[in-house]
Amino acid sequence: MRPRPSPHPGLRCALLVALTGLAACGGPPLQPAAEGRAACPASARARPAAVDPRRPNPAGIDWVALPAGQVTLRDVWDGREERQTVRLRAFEMSRTEVTNAQYRRCVEAGHCTEAPLRPCVDGRSGKETVDACPLVGVGLPEARMFATWAGGRVPSEAEWQYAATSAGCDGLYPWGNEPVTCERAAVRSTLAFFNTETRQNVDVRTAGCRHPGQRMSVCSHPKGNSAQGLCDLVGNVAERTNDASGRVVDTPTDGRPAWRFVPRKVREGERVTELTWAQVQAQASFSPLMSPLDYSPNLYVVRGGSFESMTAWDLVSGTRALQPWRAKGLAPELARQLGFRLARDASGVR
Repeated sequence: MRPRPSPHPGLRCALLVALTGLAACGGPPLQPAAEGRAACPASARARPAAVDPRRPNPAGIDWVALPAGQVTLRDVWDGREERQTVRLRAFEMSRTEVTNAQYRRCVEAGHCTEAPLRPCVDGRSGKETVDACPLVGVGLPEARMFATWAGGRVPSEAEWQYAATSAGCDGLYPWGNEPVTCERAAVRSTLAFFNTETRQNVDVRTAGCRHPGQRMSVCSHPKGNSAQGLCDLVGNVAERTNDASGRVVDTPTDGRPAWRFVPRKVREGERVTELTWAQVQAQASFSPLMSPLDYSPNLYVVRGGSFESMTAWDLVSGTRALQPWRAKGLAPELARQLGFRLARDASGVR
């Protein structure tokens, strides 16, 4: 008899999420400082096609081009590390997390539902501001609705990690392997690192903190940008991806999001039938904004950690965390940690 696999680590994370907030899953130990440059593939040094300014851009998003390349996703299953290499075509990603001002445009256009526009700290003045703050507190359905209007999509997990590793570089963070500091990311003043020699967590004070543990206006930490100039991929707000939780070996190798359709059960008297996705699409009540994700009970992958993450491992570009796909039901202190950014196909790609 084959041994029964242990539960996916994401299930343990889901419990931790409910108790403590964003919980990271899997990954090797991390020392307090991992100095040195990240090794980058030749594709990361390629010049991507320029962003076409003539493309529709109702949200006023600053799109950044990324070259084609590949990235390796990692996770732990049944005590063993699993890997999946994903090859990506050239694509574009929003330089910043979606802001309150950008989402307000969508609401005013009649495409998005109202959402609280929560203030944050202005990175320059230190005063409270609203428009340049990352949007928080909306679920994946609202994020996808905004993306449709804005001409993009919520990025897949592979797209997000590729961007957060400066087009597939072998580094812990978007800037490389140098330690997390408040000059590079909006984080807490103290982070816990795992010391591989003592086998214990070590609390390390984070250098350069003027506004520790607070959500800040986007692009307040240019020293933490990726090589392509993407802001806030680490800290500030954790970012939703379009991938359902699951083993990374089941992730599509072409960069598409990973999801699992769960047939919708319909009762007709004493008879219970299951509708396939094709049957759901054929219904008169079907909306183009719906997708197989609408019928999946799974948790969804969140990346990048937040301004309230307590451990350095939460902030590593390759670390997965899981969250429900809707904001409803999340504790308020957790909902304010979750935002998102957008991706879209490269200019000229049809």
